[in-house]
Amino acid sequence: MSKYLREFIRLVNDESNMLAESLNLVSHTEVSNAIDNAIRPERLDIKIQGFSDLMREISIVESGYKVNDAVQHNNDLSGGIKGVFQLSPAALTQLKEKTAIPKTKERFNKSGASQNSWESQTYDDIFSSLKMQAIAASMYVLWLYLNIAGSPNLSTLNSRAAFWKKYYNTASDKDATQQTYIDRVNEFTM
Repeated sequence: MSKYLREFIRLVNDESNMLAESLNLVSHTEVSNAIDNAIRPERLDIKIQGFSDLMREISIVESGYKVNDAVQHNNDLSGGIKGVFQLSPAALTQLKEKTAIPKTKERFNKSGASQNSWESQTYDDIFSSLKMQAIAASMYVLWLYLNIAGSPNLSTLNSRAAFWKKYYNTASDKDATQQTYIDRVNEFTM
């Protein structure tokens, strides 16, 4: 390998590392583990076919990047809509309502996931850890699934893309289509 090629590779790696640091990137493995932790039986106990795939795909579509052929997520904590799952204040406010998924919130409160009950979690508490972001996003998606969407089939990529577009993503995002979701997921999982 020539001296120039080695220098070029070193520069590319340095740039990738600087990008990762500036974007507050976390690995897809960390995100997947946080999702698994959130939906496990002793935490939220979500057993809907395709739900864990939906959560992983939402994280890819909302915050996924490829850095040195590894999937990373921008855990941007600035602005109103933030984190790996791009949760909004409105979504978190909805989850504070007493009627929003009460059995799931009760399970969370008993699980020991946090010292505080769900009702007393602050916005900062939720974004302070990837685990809490995954729990909040999973609760919000579950609330949408049960209360707004009418419990649709989530077993296929197309059905999850339709759910994301119609219920999770904002209507003001004109560039975000069902095909955008499918293309992003395929880009990162192929």
